[in-house]
Amino acid sequence: PVGPVLAEALGLPVSVASHVDAMAGAELLLGVRRQPSRAATSLYVYARETVGYALSIGGQVHSPASGPGTIAALPVQSELLGGTGQLESTVSDEAVL
Repeated sequence: PVGPVLAEALGLPVSVASHVDAMAGAELLLGVRRQPSRAATSLYVYARETVGYALSIGGQVHSPASGPGTIAALPVQSELLGGTGQLESTVSDEAVL
């Protein structure tokens, strides 16, 4: 695991997470200070090169045991795709551009 190796090399605590989990954690650390009432439960959704999510409950980010939360393959109805397709093909930055 890279986390303990980096922590030892840097002499600092290190946490390693998927990019969506890390963004949700940053929101907890930096965003909640402005609105403490939001700390209870929140859903962070990310849609750029992929579509993912992170769930925070009680001030902690919770991740699926199987790895980073992704909803990219969620089936959707889309006129752009001629009827049906995957969420990522409809809302990602490539799909929008």
